[in-house]
Amino acid sequence: MTRHAPPGLRARLVDEGVAVARTRAGIGTATADGQRDRSRARWNGLVVATYDVALVLLVDPSGAVLLQHRDEHAPVSPNQWSLPGGHLEPGESPEQAARRELLEETGLTVGELHPLWSGPRPHEPGFPHTVTVHIFRGATFARQEDVVLGEGRAMVFVPRDELFNRKLAASTAAVLSTRLGDA
Repeated sequence: MTRHAPPGLRARLVDEGVAVARTRAGIGTATADGQRDRSRARWNGLVVATYDVALVLLVDPSGAVLLQHRDEHAPVSPNQWSLPGGHLEPGESPEQAARRELLEETGLTVGELHPLWSGPRPHEPGFPHTVTVHIFRGATFARQEDVVLGEGRAMVFVPRDELFNRKLAASTAAVLSTRLGDA
């Protein structure tokens, strides 16, 4: 049996007999043998996606932070500013994903990456996914002209005093509000 999901959300009802279990990233499901199944979670009785993303808080010598202006086609946080990053691929560690996504989206590589924060994506009404966000911080000597836009509308180093003048994605707003001093 299926139920109509909110526009753009592909979901189906939880199968009978699938137990709900608490996972590191929030509510998920457990299989019949009790194993955690992060491929499913529930929102209003619907099965929804669960996944991990890795983001990079990259700071240049002036203290400016690299932000991506997501385009209107972005499945998450369209038309908002975000740290570069994306989904982990199967078998990929969060740090490997952070490095890959940074290269794909900006053309930049980075030396050391340090774990800054990891946890559930901040709640947003109408966003029925269980997402674990892994944020890494790194420093770069790259300049704006070194950045190659690989995705989105723009990818720019934003001075720290201008960061909160932009419409920020939920995860980016949360980490910049609480962890920018650690970067």
